[in-house]
Amino acid sequence: MDNPILQKKIIIFIVILWVINEFRASVLTPLLKQLMSMNAMNGAISDMGSGLYKWQRQCISSFS
Repeated sequence: MDNPILQKKIIIFIVILWVINEFRASVLTPLLKQLMSMNAMNGAISDMGSGLYKWQRQCISSFS
C-alpha cells in the first residue's frame, strides 16, 4: 500500500459507507419500524418489495 491516492480513495469510501450506515441506523430503521407498525402500509410495502425484486431479477437476467 504505497499508493497514497489509492489509500485516500479507500479511506473516503469507508467514511462514506460509515456515514450511510449511521444514517440508516439513526433515520431509516425507526422510519421503517414506524411504517411496519401501520398495518395498512404493510401490504403496500411488501408489494413494492416483491415488485422491486422482480424488476431487479429481470435486469440481472437481461444483462447476463
